[in-house]
Amino acid sequence: ALLAMPGINVNATNDVGETPLMMAALRQNIGAMAALIKQGDELITKCEHFYLPDGAYPEGPSYWHYGTNYHVMLFAARESLGQAVKVPAVLKGSGDFMTHVVGPTGIDFNFADGNAGQEVPSPAQSWIAMKFKDAAQAGHLRGLLGTALKRGIGGGTTNDLRFFPLHLLWLPAAPDVKSGESLAARFEGEQSFVFLRSGWTPDAAWLAIKGGTGAASHGHLDAGSFVYEAGGRRWFHDLGSDDYNMPGYFGGQRWDYLRLNNFSHNTLVIDGKLQAAPKEGCPVSMIKRDGTRSGTVVDLDRAYQGQAKSVKRSAVLDEADGSARMVDRITQPVGPVRWGVVTKAKAKMEGNTVILEEGGKRLVLTRHDKAGGKWEEYSLTPKTKEEKQNEGCRMIGFTAPKGEALVLEVGWKLIVP
Repeated sequence: ALLAMPGINVNATNDVGETPLMMAALRQNIGAMAALIKQGDELITKCEHFYLPDGAYPEGPSYWHYGTNYHVMLFAARESLGQAVKVPAVLKGSGDFMTHVVGPTGIDFNFADGNAGQEVPSPAQSWIAMKFKDAAQAGHLRGLLGTALKRGIGGGTTNDLRFFPLHLLWLPAAPDVKSGESLAARFEGEQSFVFLRSGWTPDAAWLAIKGGTGAASHGHLDAGSFVYEAGGRRWFHDLGSDDYNMPGYFGGQRWDYLRLNNFSHNTLVIDGKLQAAPKEGCPVSMIKRDGTRSGTVVDLDRAYQGQAKSVKRSAVLDEADGSARMVDRITQPVGPVRWGVVTKAKAKMEGNTVILEEGGKRLVLTRHDKAGGKWEEYSLTPKTKEEKQNEGCRMIGFTAPKGEALVLEVGWKLIVP
């Protein structure tokens, strides 16, 4: 394992599992361990590239917990032996990422092969917040931990709770003064993200959107996809992963499976085609703040290469009322363009609006463009019975006919009774 390249989370976990054993053997004067420990040092250093440039983890939150718990355990083990440890600064940014990737409901943005679930902070988050003395991270994770302990931790997205007692060693002190994170954050890297929210309360609005590429480890064809929460509910969903044991799931059949391609994600389908999975992902940029509105532009040109001359998706969230507006500008598409979102709510279509209703609350979507096509529901039933059947979920959207320069504009807002 120490000779492996650090392209996936398992290399860090293997290295951390083996290096402390060799360190213990070295203390028994087994000199042969020295060279292997050096290799372990080199590998764990290379694994830092997974978090670059600013902390976003390309495999998603659940794999972050898996890989990063092991990563910081090696640092902690070395510190306990009195060894000098240089902690990479990017881990502080990764702690920020794990703060922003969780919505007000406590459910994370389960992009790629992730599955939506209540977020339970892992000891790695405690260690990072403690090490960098980050009051905002400390306050946020202590709040999530308190909620999880009252509810019953049960696993959540952390999945494996065997390391949970390490919180007792690493839990950062409660901050003297409440120090909240910013309401908008951007992360670059192999998978790029922007997170926008109206506040840090459980009923706040939150929009999480990604660029990136399906070529990343565990990646889906989900460039441009997003999730949205408001009023204590998740309104737009990511379906998550499917069965890893299906034929070709990590090979040539990967994009045949509905949950893994853009036909099931909250993004565009041009001319009935799959997105591309470019080596270099789609970048995101922030829009200059305008009053209470923050926003982003996702450059999707690489994901739709050969399908359109240019594809840009912009999204804006108004912190004042939690409303959002999304504009897609598609130049010279080779065919019709489908816009869609996945929801679990009941949907009532009336002209240019759709009323979503769930849990006694309503979210109203309104089209503001004249590109053509009407609201309709698209099937989320996969081609095979082996795939997850997506019961209880529906995709609503519209298909605009081919045009020289399409502009698709949709806004939505929670209606408070």
